[in-house]
Amino acid sequence: MSSNPVPDQEIIPHLGGKSGHLAFWITQDWSALGDHKLLISIHQISVLWLRGPGGRSLKRPEQSMLTIAVIERALHLALETHSHVYLRARYDPEDGITPILERLQGSLRDAPLQWERVPLN
Repeated sequence: MSSNPVPDQEIIPHLGGKSGHLAFWITQDWSALGDHKLLISIHQISVLWLRGPGGRSLKRPEQSMLTIAVIERALHLALETHSHVYLRARYDPEDGITPILERLQGSLRDAPLQWERVPLN
C-alpha cells in the first residue's frame, strides 16, 4: 500500500482556513521557509520547524518526542499572542536530548532570521 503525500501548497491553505493561527504546520522541510514564505504569511498559520543536530533530519521517533516536548508551549504562545507564531524546535547540541524551543523574532522576510529561546516551563 502506497500513500501519496499531500503537497504543501494544499496543506497550508487548508490549515489557514480551518483554525487560523491555532493550526500548526509541523515540518522538517527547511526549504519550505523560502519556498512557501508567501503562502504561510497569507494564510497566517503557525509553523513549528523541527531541526536535528547539525541540521540533519530527525528520524520519526525523534520527531515525535521533540514535538510532544514542545507542542503545549507552542499552542500556549499562539493563544497568548492571538496571532500566528513561527517556532523552531531542536535538541540541545551539548547533550543531544534536552529540547529547545525558539521563536522567530520579526518577519519571515528578515535576513538573517533571528530566533529567541522560549522557556518550556
